[in-house]
Amino acid sequence: MDLRSLSIAVPTKGCGQNGKGCLNACKFCVSSMDENVYPNLIESYDIIHERDYLNRIEFCLERNFEALILTGTGEPLLNMNFMNKVAYWNKVTRKPFRWIEIQTSGITLNDEKLKFLRHILGVTTISLSLSNMFDSGINAETNQTPENLRFFIEDLCAKIKENGFNLRLSLNMWKCYDGVHPEVIFKRAKDLGANQITFRMLYTSGQDDLPQNKWIKDNLYRDKDILDSYITSQGTKLETVSFGATRYDINGISTLLDQDCMVTHPVNDVRYLVLRPDCHLYTRWNTPGSILF
Repeated sequence: MDLRSLSIAVPTKGCGQNGKGCLNACKFCVSSMDENVYPNLIESYDIIHERDYLNRIEFCLERNFEALILTGTGEPLLNMNFMNKVAYWNKVTRKPFRWIEIQTSGITLNDEKLKFLRHILGVTTISLSLSNMFDSGINAETNQTPENLRFFIEDLCAKIKENGFNLRLSLNMWKCYDGVHPEVIFKRAKDLGANQITFRMLYTSGQDDLPQNKWIKDNLYRDKDILDSYITSQGTKLETVSFGATRYDINGISTLLDQDCMVTHPVNDVRYLVLRPDCHLYTRWNTPGSILF
């Protein structure tokens, strides 16, 4: 299934812990390991930069990119002013995106933001990133979420579903899931109302002195083979998606095992582009040398 997606890196630098653009400080955070700096030109209120930005969106639409993904190196929900602009830009394009997703850790996702995402921006799927799907306290502690922003996973998932979104659980796989049978994971996902689930294998950046890399090495998920076997034996095979993973139906839940969430391995065809705040398109998250134009 050759689907193309445009990921918009929502600018959030300067807010959150240590100015990293997120109120979390996840122990495994890939974004906090990234030393690359992309100037925030799109929020400079320069009409030329806005024209360049919209030109890149139109470029993707002309090439039949189907999905618009709101994400970033920080938490997208911390910049609602920018997302209001995205809603406007999408409406004025010649062929607006209909398939719109947002990737979030869930912090600050309240009723007001849910209504905006649904009715103004047109988001269809909320991808909720969790570090522990069973325990809201462990999830918050692993993400180092401030006390006043912690939430109960059950309550937030219920609100997402009540507002008519597709719910994808994006599970960061670490040793807290060791010994947990996949059947238990899928039952929990079903109870939370998930339509989709993505298993994200954590990886290091190669810099051994960084605390995030040390945490990942010390907390690796060891039961991946068991999970793989369960998915392939118990699931109904659907199709291979554009970045090489295979999608399965497990008890009515669309399932992906994502071992390369940053698309670090070479691919023969560009199915995935990133629009950075510098108004340029890139083919990779982790290197500025992947600039397209």
